[in-house]
Amino acid sequence: MNKYCRICWNTNNWRAPTGEAAKLEKGGAFVAESGYGVEEWLFNFAWLQPGPNGLVGKFRYGFLQPINKYRNKYVGKSFDVFLYTVTPQGGRMAIGIIKEVYVPADDELAAALAYMRKRGWLDEMRRDLSEIGASFSNLGTFPNDIINIRFKQVDVELFEPRFMLAKTNVTSRSHRYQPLDWTGPPQREVPSQLGTHSKRDGKRRSEQDRIRAASEGTVYSPQHVKLQNALFNHLTERFGNNAVSYEQEYIDLQLRRGKTLILFEIKIAPKAKSCIRQAIGQLLEYDLYPDRARNSRLVVVGEWSATPSDEVYLGHLQKRFGIPISYRRWNWEESKLDGDL
Repeated sequence: MNKYCRICWNTNNWRAPTGEAAKLEKGGAFVAESGYGVEEWLFNFAWLQPGPNGLVGKFRYGFLQPINKYRNKYVGKSFDVFLYTVTPQGGRMAIGIIKEVYVPADDELAAALAYMRKRGWLDEMRRDLSEIGASFSNLGTFPNDIINIRFKQVDVELFEPRFMLAKTNVTSRSHRYQPLDWTGPPQREVPSQLGTHSKRDGKRRSEQDRIRAASEGTVYSPQHVKLQNALFNHLTERFGNNAVSYEQEYIDLQLRRGKTLILFEIKIAPKAKSCIRQAIGQLLEYDLYPDRARNSRLVVVGEWSATPSDEVYLGHLQKRFGIPISYRRWNWEESKLDGDL
């Protein structure tokens, strides 16, 4: 019973509310009335917590509006969810897939919400809403107003690049936040020939604005600071306070190990590949510009595991161009970097 689930528009990769969605929604929707969607924190993986007794690892307790409408039907069940959003132009954009989404019972949600309150995460939500001029009060007092699902970060696949679903897809039949049956690979929208360039007919790309979600790291997000602080604590605990520098010369973190200097650049993006793309220019500039040669090791840090293709690409950079660059995933479950330095 895998499902398509709509989430509201967000250009911060669903780590915190941006205030945009309310302007796009029609009256009657929670987002339009409240000024935000509860799913706008869905991929804030700094908020991982233990699951019920007997479950190994840590989980993200999040919220999906389509599930909430029929929650009693789904309690105690697991299924895969295909996430999509409606763009400002009205198209259906594919966001990603969460495998093994579980819908907990009331007692588990109450315990998870108590954990969130104790860790100060509800206070963070209030501050996020205050920044966009929205109020936390309309969430009510029930746990399922804030969380109604749990899943593991490793079961999340975000599409990069994102793509538009075909107009014949089932998601185009509804403008509401409804769970829709997902039974097979989604058909993608066929790009218009006006958006390509061809030697045969001489057509060029359209100069009209195009949809581009904010996944290029242009915003210095609170999630970036959380990861930066967590990594700083990890490095100082392991190597000592004197070995680690915090934001000197605009560099996120620097670690001195004997004669070796390691420069860390943190990126919050949906894929390790995107993190590497966004960070490499900055790291090279920090190491070489305008006429210096630190001979540093360069480390990109993100929240997602590198794929085999990512590792091959990094190998080419190292061997062909002699760039001492690597990628490390920040493991929120264990509060440490994956792999050694």
